Amino acid sequence: MYIVRDLLDKQLIDVNWQQMGRVDGLTMETPPGEQPRITNICVGGTVLMHRLPGFVGRWGAALLRRFGIRRGVPFEIPWSELMALDTEVRVGVNSDESGAMASSRWVRDHIIDYIRGA
Repeated sequence: MYIVRDLLDKQLIDVNWQQMGRVDGLTMETPPGEQPRITNICVGGTVLMHRLPGFVGRWGAALLRRFGIRRGVPFEIPWSELMALDTEVRVGVNSDESGAMASSRWVRDHIIDYIRGA
């Protein structure tokens, strides 16, 4: 199965051709007697932290659950919203209207805006 190789860490592009992060994980389900299928594309630091080994991953995920914008809940894009898969992953979601960019907006509004010349 090459889907993990072909999807993980690829750039996500929304319907307006704006970057909205990278694919951090996938959610799969395996109905009894059927083939496994991907249900969601997961975006968020918590998913990424779980990919790190041992204590570092657990510690990072705990920090994001405690202090993160979404309290450690990853943003999930339904698999049905996948529009194209090439060098980047294009999805039928508007990043401005979804919660995918919440942490980036928070950093921009609360940190970057206060840096002179930024």
